[in-house]
Amino acid sequence: MTSGTKSIAVLIITLLLGMVLGALGFSVFQRQRFRDALSMTRPAHFTASIEQALEPIDDDKREAIRAALRTIDEGMRAQRRARDKGRRAHLDSIEAALLPLLDEDQRQRLQQHLEQHTRFIKRGGSRPPRRGPDGSPRRERRRR
Repeated sequence: MTSGTKSIAVLIITLLLGMVLGALGFSVFQRQRFRDALSMTRPAHFTASIEQALEPIDDDKREAIRAALRTIDEGMRAQRRARDKGRRAHLDSIEAALLPLLDEDQRQRLQQHLEQHTRFIKRGGSRPPRRGPDGSPRRERRRR
């Protein structure tokens, strides 16, 4: 192996090592960033984060805060269930209004589309996945 080949090999290894370390560092940073954001969107995590931020001084205050947060958490869960029930009812009314107007092929496509929405609602999502003209999932563009 010549000195030129050794130099190129060292450069390539250094480049690859830098890329791997950079990717690992970036993934750790992103994981922490998204963990914080996701924890605020889930009711149980949201109320736990409020309790942690308040740092109750004694056990009496801590228990009073937890009781209030439990009540808030139950209310948030009830709101989510009511919202999901309303979405399902809305999908049913769309289907009832459109079915008499459609041919068989359109009815099947409507059924498939509404089933996707129903599955998404059951998963707890806020909006359905984007689909292409052929019904296949489309990749989301990153927003900056």
